[in-house]
Amino acid sequence: MTRIFTAFLALTSLALTAQNEPLDSAIDSWHLAASQADSSTYFAFFADTQSIFQGTDATEYWTAAEFAQWAGPYFRGESAWTFTPIERRWHEHQGVKWFSERLSSSHMGLCRGTGIMIETENGWKLDHYSLSFEVPNPAVNEIVPLLHPDRIAVLEFQQELNAHYKDQEQSPLSAEDRKAFQGHEFFDYDPKFRVVAEVELTPEAEVFDMATSSGKTKKYRSYGIARFEIDGQSYALHLYESMRLKAMPEYQDHLFLPFKDVTTGTLSYGTGRFLDLTKPSAGTSLVIDFNQCYNPYCAYSDGYSCPITPIENTLNTAITAGIKGPATH
Repeated sequence: MTRIFTAFLALTSLALTAQNEPLDSAIDSWHLAASQADSSTYFAFFADTQSIFQGTDATEYWTAAEFAQWAGPYFRGESAWTFTPIERRWHEHQGVKWFSERLSSSHMGLCRGTGIMIETENGWKLDHYSLSFEVPNPAVNEIVPLLHPDRIAVLEFQQELNAHYKDQEQSPLSAEDRKAFQGHEFFDYDPKFRVVAEVELTPEAEVFDMATSSGKTKKYRSYGIARFEIDGQSYALHLYESMRLKAMPEYQDHLFLPFKDVTTGTLSYGTGRFLDLTKPSAGTSLVIDFNQCYNPYCAYSDGYSCPITPIENTLNTAITAGIKGPATH
């Protein structure tokens, strides 16, 4: 009896596989269309504009129309993305077919995709597709810390900073340097450099002239002193308010934190690195994440007047976090 049942399952599986060979070919062509930047073929494979594509990021839950809009820039290149099917399994129930597949990608590694197919007047079409990473169980404990929200925030900051420097309208780089720009170099993320500081307010501090790289000065005032610990050692840095920015409603809560450390002039830029912070909405605690520090424009281009870090904001420790110095620093 067992042998008969096993044989029945095998025959059923073979029949289902043969039945779905045209669909296999269609899905393979769908993946191929992306690798060839053929947007017409790719998006025509969805049942309609309200079909769903779910990507690997939490924000990537789109209708086909939304997905097409997001993917537009990718399809304007020679290849949008490439996923090569490794295997695919089909299931069917009451006229609905769905599949699960394993995919190989040069930029995302091994992935899984699941899709729901529905029959329309134009044939079988994709109504829902979900893409995910394939994570081996032995690697879970190593991967989970990489997905911590604090680390993701740093990665997003780095991507936005790189995009800013590539943007023709915003970048301080010359056209030649912008063309050659491959992205900033950053220290590896280190959670110990994300600290919670207690801010000692300095309401009586007077406005002073902060020196800049151009020889001119800019008006600043000390908002308070941030006190924090790294590796059990206590440190303090002044937080500044720009008088020019403070006059603008959108910058009322902006704080400027320039600093130097042991890496300054060797691994990081010679006049210091910067952080933009927001005044605490309540209490006196403030998160300072040195993993999100950046360089002034003067590190990359002449013609800018950048603040020079006051000597009082020099740390006697190495902040091996955030951006590194450019090659010419």
